[in-house]
This record gives sequence, structure tokens and C-alpha cells, in this order.
Amino acid sequence: MILSEGYGESQLVFLFKGNFLNAIELYCTLTIMAALTVDILKAPIIEIGKKSGYEVIENYDLGAGPIDVAWVFKPGKSEIVSLPDIRIGFVCILEYSESAINLALSKAMLNLIDKLIIVVPTESMTKRISDSVHEERSIPSILQLRKYVTVLTPSTLVEKSDIIKSKKDNFEGELEAI
Repeated sequence: MILSEGYGESQLVFLFKGNFLNAIELYCTLTIMAALTVDILKAPIIEIGKKSGYEVIENYDLGAGPIDVAWVFKPGKSEIVSLPDIRIGFVCILEYSESAINLALSKAMLNLIDKLIIVVPTESMTKRISDSVHEERSIPSILQLRKYVTVLTPSTLVEKSDIIKSKKDNFEGELEAI
């Protein structure tokens, strides 16, 4: 794939030296492939959100640009109605760039997302984006991005019920031994 090898959209035209129609066809194909990849990244997020009882919204947008998936937790359904809704936003980034990270952060903040989770296709991207987000900024800020942003891959999205169940079984085994 040309885009993943470091070529930008504007450089595609120059690669074909005048064969503009082939460049447009390749660009459209790559755009469709990127959309399919984002859909593949979004699928487990949507499934886990629905299973967990969250309101799941695809392309959540209050006017600042779409967030790929948002989970909305509404504590008002219980007896405590005065608590506000909590929004968890998921943005899929396919290629590392500071501008993509900044765009995801700004869209999340302007769309009133309480916690942003950036979903990337590979572990190496997880490390790069985490380092970029969590590095100490020279300008002091009220918002601590390391607390606001989490970076994950789809393979790290697992249901916590399995983890809790194993801890519970482990604890019961310890009780029986006593």
C-alpha cells in the first residue's frame, strides 16, 4: 500500500508521471481500503459497548467532526438522576502523524467526550502515539492528556467479565484452602 509506506495523498499524482486517471483510481481504492480498515477497527468496540449496556453511537458529532464510536453511559436510568451522562469516545488512527493525533484530541474535546481512546492497528503505533501524547509539554496546562487519552489496539479490547471471573475463582480457591 503506498500510503502506509510514507507517501502522502499529494505525492500520489507525481508517482504516475502524468497518468492522472490511474492516480485517481489508486487513490479511490486506497480510500475505500482505509474505510474498510476503520470499520474493522470499530467492530469490536461497537460489539463490546452493546454487550456492556452502553448506548453506542457511530460517527458521534456535535459539530466538531465525527468521533468514530462513542459509548454513552447514562446513570440517570437508576435512582440517581442528577448525575450527568459520561461519554467515552473512540477514534481510529491508521497512520501515525502529529496532525492526526491533534485532530482526534480537538474533535474529542469539542464534542464533549469525557475520555478519549485512540484505537490503532499495531502495537508499535500504540507506543509511538502514547509517547507523543504523554510527553511532558513545556507549556503548563490544566488538562493532563495522559489522564484523558488511552491508546489501544483491537487485540487489547477484551471483556472485563473474564478477568473479574478469574480473580473471583482465584479468591474462592484461597478461601477454601484456609
